[in-house]
Amino acid sequence: MNKIAKDTYFENFELAKRAAQQQLYVDEYENRVQLCYYDGPEQVTDLNNLINLPMSNIVDKLLSLGTRPPVEIIHSTKDAVEANLTEYRNKKLWLTQLLKDDIKRQKIDFDEPLRVYISADYKGRVVQNIYELINQSFKKQGIDTQFDINNAYTLMDDFRRLQSIKAYKPHIVININRLRNDLINDATFNFIWFMDPTLCLYDQSNFLIRERDHFLYLIDNFKLALVNKGVPLSQMSKQSFATDNQHFFVMQNIEKQNKIVFIGNDYFSVCDPTYRYANNDGLRKELGELFNSGSLDRATLDKLAQDYVAKGIIKSLEHLEMFLFPAIVRVEILKWAAENCDIPFEIYGAGWDEYPLLKPFHKGSLSSKSELRKVCNESKYSLLAHPEYYYQQRLMESSACQSIPVIYKGVNNTEQFDHSKHSLLFENPMELRRAIHSEPIQNSQQIAEDISYDTLIQKMVRHVHSLCDSKLSISLKNEADYV
Repeated sequence: MNKIAKDTYFENFELAKRAAQQQLYVDEYENRVQLCYYDGPEQVTDLNNLINLPMSNIVDKLLSLGTRPPVEIIHSTKDAVEANLTEYRNKKLWLTQLLKDDIKRQKIDFDEPLRVYISADYKGRVVQNIYELINQSFKKQGIDTQFDINNAYTLMDDFRRLQSIKAYKPHIVININRLRNDLINDATFNFIWFMDPTLCLYDQSNFLIRERDHFLYLIDNFKLALVNKGVPLSQMSKQSFATDNQHFFVMQNIEKQNKIVFIGNDYFSVCDPTYRYANNDGLRKELGELFNSGSLDRATLDKLAQDYVAKGIIKSLEHLEMFLFPAIVRVEILKWAAENCDIPFEIYGAGWDEYPLLKPFHKGSLSSKSELRKVCNESKYSLLAHPEYYYQQRLMESSACQSIPVIYKGVNNTEQFDHSKHSLLFENPMELRRAIHSEPIQNSQQIAEDISYDTLIQKMVRHVHSLCDSKLSISLKNEADYV
């Protein structure tokens, strides 16, 4: 990976050009290319990350560009540049508030066809993909959407969202892991889907809850967190991951092999804040031993979390249950498979080559959905290893590709599972070994067919119908689904 750079303001074109030509990145995932701004007259260039920003117009041009502002300054009048950037930030805050006020005064007409606003941050990994699938499902039902996404150079922030929302006047907005209900009109419906243990669920902040906010939660742990934030039960409902039918399906002319695959990264390598504890060998050893002895029930986790926080071992109570616990379980179950599976076992994802026991089974990472689909189609079994819920994204993908899900059933897993006959469950190494010589009672592909994004969209539209006094003008391709 290239070295991490910073978006920089240079004194002249030539300095900026030399830096821009290196095509460095400002993030470790190599999603955002370094921006190289330059003072002086505009020059002709084919470098998209080389941007003219004259000192005389820094404030207004940055606002119009929507690009990330420079954070490093290489200029003889650095103080003057910093003063301009401060003015830019202040003016942006002022304009942001003006936009909020304008949006609050707008009239949202529900006699018009529904409009849905969705914003996604460029290369937001899993979350961007979910937003795109939701957007496609709305469009498939004939509902107008604005899918607002930035690129490798631009910002996706509240200022941009507000500009789009003011112009579009949506009836519905969709947010994942964030409320953002201060950006919208009081009449606009806001669906907030918590699918990760994001900080705002567990910090000391207060939730401002509107009548037309509806909260979706992936697992029951998040439901409890929402209750603690003051969200009424009447304004929340459970929503599992759904099936991406566009990218995951049974491929013809691929022979199913009698093997089991695991697809996913080592949380200790890639997940924040889990990776911060990666080098704490004592903590990982203790948790691994407790898990393998069957001792990590919820009461034990709660007590351990309190002890760890008191001793300064972890920074926050939820870090144990929501981050470290799933990471430990994932590692240990892969070790079970490595030691007990007597059919070929393959691991795909980042970080697993760091474990001597797992390294022989590690086949690298999958860089595209087509590669993932091919692996699922080739494998008779797919291993799923989350300790607290069944309906994982990988469950939908393996089911859609007719790879039998082999699912760890954790002692803390209280999620209702309606597809036990379509999959194979295990609680210990011996049950895992037996599972990979078994078949489910019913076809595993049924799981993917039962859970779709179309169903989620129908759920949202029905909710809008139930709370909106006006007659909605909605053009749907499958009217019967909404009766």
